[in-house]
Amino acid sequence: MAKKLFYYQGQNSLKQMQRGSIIAESAQQAQFQLMNRGLTNIKLKQNWQLSSKPKNTEISALLNQLSTLLQSAIPLKSSLQILQQNCTQLALNTWLEQILKSIESGLAFSQSIEQQGKYITRQEIQLIQVGEMTGKLATVCSKIAAHRQQSLTLQRKLQKIMLYPSMVLGISLLLTLGLLLFIVPQFAEMYQGNHTELPALTSVLLSTSNFLKKTSESYYFYDDIRSVLSAKIKTFHTLSS
Repeated sequence: MAKKLFYYQGQNSLKQMQRGSIIAESAQQAQFQLMNRGLTNIKLKQNWQLSSKPKNTEISALLNQLSTLLQSAIPLKSSLQILQQNCTQLALNTWLEQILKSIESGLAFSQSIEQQGKYITRQEIQLIQVGEMTGKLATVCSKIAAHRQQSLTLQRKLQKIMLYPSMVLGISLLLTLGLLLFIVPQFAEMYQGNHTELPALTSVLLSTSNFLKKTSESYYFYDDIRSVLSAKIKTFHTLSS
């Protein structure tokens, strides 16, 4: 039976209200587990959202917790069982359960992870294998988690760095589009009104303008572009005044 995520509310032995989440195959199983924790007056609500892929931060946190448990001299299997019992991320909980089953069947930890084929990269699996062979699995898990966190921090910094150029590029493209659609045709009308031949560059720009105008009209967003540009111009004039 597929596992489900439940949100619960209940009272502990001190009559204090506790809230949280728990993973179980059914509401009855979830209530039984919570009663074993000493909770009473239990209310359950199932989360009907689809299971999502674990975030990088969640996997890093899991590896850090595993490292801490191993450093406390708790055996690998027991450490994984503790993590699985307390993991409320549905996909990650199922992943841990499958790894435990593989270990119980006689596979090594690195082999069990490799068999699942997700969440941990090939290079990380090789490091875990080395950690198993050298007896330094806790240290390896901690270093993998730290490396993941550093990579995530760097990725966020790069996203922030690229945000401003992307905005400038987007605004520039929008303004260029507005010029081609609305300003260039007005210049063309001025030349035609004076019975003057259009310069070569202006003629090219006008051809591009006509092409963009026909394309935008065919896709029904010509008026939308004009509305956006008008609003931006009004806002600019308001701020200037």
